[in-house]
This record gives sequence, structure tokens and C-alpha cells, in this order.
Amino acid sequence: MRTKILAGVAIILAVVVASLYLAIGSVEPLKISADEATSAPAQEQEKSLLQIDDGVAQVNEGQDIDVNISLDFKAWAASKGLKVTQEEILKKASEVLGITLGNYSGDVYLQAYLGGGKKNGQWYLKQPTFSWNIGGLLSRKDLLSTSLSFSAKVPEGVALDNNELISSAFLFKRECREENRFLFPTRKCKLVKIAEAYDKDVINYQNPLADVAVTAFNTGRTVLSPSSRSIGYSDTSGKVYYVNNGKNAAYDVNLKAYLPKEALKFSDIPSGATLTEETIGNENYAVAVWNIGNLDRGQSGKVVFNMKGIQPQVPFITTMPFVEISTSTNDPNLTNNKKSINMVIVSSDRLLKR
Repeated sequence: MRTKILAGVAIILAVVVASLYLAIGSVEPLKISADEATSAPAQEQEKSLLQIDDGVAQVNEGQDIDVNISLDFKAWAASKGLKVTQEEILKKASEVLGITLGNYSGDVYLQAYLGGGKKNGQWYLKQPTFSWNIGGLLSRKDLLSTSLSFSAKVPEGVALDNNELISSAFLFKRECREENRFLFPTRKCKLVKIAEAYDKDVINYQNPLADVAVTAFNTGRTVLSPSSRSIGYSDTSGKVYYVNNGKNAAYDVNLKAYLPKEALKFSDIPSGATLTEETIGNENYAVAVWNIGNLDRGQSGKVVFNMKGIQPQVPFITTMPFVEISTSTNDPNLTNNKKSINMVIVSSDRLLKR
């Protein structure tokens, strides 16, 4: 009986060890984001080995493009003036890439990020369009060049940095080493970038149409007293909600909140805003300005500010603060760019006499 129990325990341990071996040894390349892929140093010294090209320099929003990715060892050797045999080309390229060409090269992944680019300094397309293990392909002894073609779509309504579409391709290899931990063999693996290539195009925005709008302007109170001694809500918050309803991205978006100076003032400097003054007609305004930046199609947001009333010389006055949004992109619908609200500023003297 004891022998059977020990045998059962041994089997369980073997299964556990095998599971740990597989779990620790497995690497999922799809977890490599564009930020990680571009920041990792590449082993390749000759960038011309891996190439990516869509054959154009300018593209339009929503356009379908054909992207060609190639590994051309023969052309690379010719560019270096290497007049050598096929075997020597593969040997030299193997040294540069750090993998064995012409034999099974293990796990070598080709990853591509198509139809993306950077937005506010970060990659808009985080995950690869595809990831393919080409270790078997690289094992061909007659492989001097190979190319793959893929289709991608230029994003619509997305404000990419510098209006620039960036397609990229990377080669990663999986490196593993055996380790013994607590008498159990384990395998530790990592992905190493061995080559990278980029293709950049300028996006044309043909008659771009944005539609920035203020969807709501709400305040905590419509009646204010400038004295906190009389009633406890002399300060109130204003909340402004905005959106881009257009079919294209809106660039250089600015939002302004106007407070008539004889009735209202900002309690503090609103977060992310700068304060200034403007005169419209006969009215002087205290103005908070938010530089929103770029708004993608359908993108929305809000700003919040605090304001308080100014003691009127009469029992009460009515006033109308308003907010307005604008963009440098063509915005043919200006009817939804502005919202106002009626407020009453009550004299604290009148309240105290009640």
C-alpha cells in the first residue's frame, strides 16, 4: 500500500513539474505592445534586412492600403558589396541577426503594426495586427528572400501626431535557458528583438469636417449670494461637457468660460486653464481658457470650475455666463458651440433683512 501511495505522489509531482516547465517556458508574443517593441533594442546592425513599404507617401482617411513586408538577404548582401555564395550569404545574415538561417531557427516571430501611428506621443495601435512564427520558413536552405503582403485601413477621425501614419514590422526570437530550482528543472524564456523596420506616410484630410459641441453647461446653483455669512452657497461649480460629433478629428480645440465681471468671478484658477479678460460689446468678462488639444471623432470630455457672486449694489441682478468651444478644423455647424445659463446674484444685505 505504501509503495502505491509513493508511486501516486511521484506521478502527481511529475505532472506538476511538467506543467511548471510548460508554463514558465511559454511566451505569448501578442503581449508585446507597440511601445515595448519600439523601445526594445534590436540586435540587427543592418536595418536593410527587414523592410516594410506600402508603396505610397500620402494616404487618405479610410483608405485601404497594401503593405509589403520583406526579408531580402540577397539584396542586403549586394548592398554591402558581398559577392559570395548562397551559403555564405545565409551565414553572414545569421551572424547579423543572431539566428541560424538554413536550419530550423526555433521560435522567430514576425510582428507587424499596420494602420496605426502615434497619438499624443503614445502608440494609437497598441497590439500587433498579426504575429506569426516564421522559424520554419527561415529553415529553408534556398531562402534568399521572402515577402508577405497585407491589407490595412487608414484610421478615420483619429488625430494622429503630425498627421503621420506609421506601419512597422519587428522580428523577435525566443531565447530560453534551463534552470534548476529546488531540484526541479525549469525553463525560463524571453523574447529578444532582432530586427525592425518602419514606413511613414502623411495622411491627407480631404475637406475635413469636425463638429465640436458643448452638450451641457450645469451649475450647482442658479441663485448666488456673495456673502457666505448669510447663506452657505456663495461658491458654486460649473460643469461643461463637450464632444466632437464630426466625421473627422478636430484639431486645436479650445474651450472658454465667460463670467460677466460685474456679477461673477472665478473662485480659483480652474485646473488646466489660464485666466484672461475679454470685452464683448459693452460687457467685460473674466475668461477661463482650456486648450483641449485634438478630439477624435466621437471623443468627449468635461471641465469643471468654481465661481462666486460679486456683491451687487441693488437687491439682486441677473446675469448670463456662457461657455464656447472652437477648433481650427472646418466646423460648419456652429449652432451647438455655445451654451449659456441664467443666474441671479442676490445681495447679502437683502437676505439679512429677511
